[in-house]
Amino acid sequence: MKKKAFTLIELLVVIVIIALLLSVLIPSLKKAKEHAKTIVCKTNFRSLSMAGFMYSGDNADELCRTEGGYGGITNNQAFGWVFVSGYDGAEPIPANWETAEAYRIRQDNIAKGVLWPYINSYNAYGCPADRRAKVRIRSYSMNYPLNGIPAFEAMYGAKIAKKMSEISSPSSRIAFAEKYFENDNNFEIRGAYRVIQDGNLRDEYATPWHNQRNNFGFADGHGETIKWSNDAAVQQVLIERRFPVLYAPDCEFFIWLKNATNVTGKKPW
Repeated sequence: MKKKAFTLIELLVVIVIIALLLSVLIPSLKKAKEHAKTIVCKTNFRSLSMAGFMYSGDNADELCRTEGGYGGITNNQAFGWVFVSGYDGAEPIPANWETAEAYRIRQDNIAKGVLWPYINSYNAYGCPADRRAKVRIRSYSMNYPLNGIPAFEAMYGAKIAKKMSEISSPSSRIAFAEKYFENDNNFEIRGAYRVIQDGNLRDEYATPWHNQRNNFGFADGHGETIKWSNDAAVQQVLIERRFPVLYAPDCEFFIWLKNATNVTGKKPW
């Protein structure tokens, strides 16, 4: 008995159905993939924040240092969360930042930091949604009021905490955050994270890698995703990406950032 073959119309119907299914599934798969990246990133923040918490517990409540060598302090990197090329104890990065040698030095700078023994994974220092993380390794910076140099107090208007016990409401104070930077020298959060200084947002900005959301690691050890507001100032950041000065004293998201990065809740004066 001769087998009946598919007609052209039947084949076209099957192709149309498959195309419709793909049009429905692909966006869902993309969202699932992005959601997975967000979860991994938050897990990284939990790892970093918990490492900072454990380091403090092992060192009489002292916090690891935020700054990697800024300010000319002798042997400043000895207690830094990461090392930075160009300062004592770290090799200089080659002129070409995207070589195997530069990558090795970046790894070395991470492994020399005091948090490394608690983590032992380079992946924990980079956000999977950061396309440059494969080159730079590190996507995160530490909040400068967490044992940063005293000069930062006057510069950015928040009192420095040298001990874990000096942090007010650790569950609402940022310890680590995503930040875009070209090289490995941005070891602390400043830029937009110093946020509204005399009503101005200056220089750099947070990175909405997670569908206009940022992941943060908080001082109590948990990671959290925060959505950017629909404020016009926020949209200007998203659209223009970089700008010299933006006056935004009433921007809800920026005000939240200012409060969340002020770990002691106090001004330096």
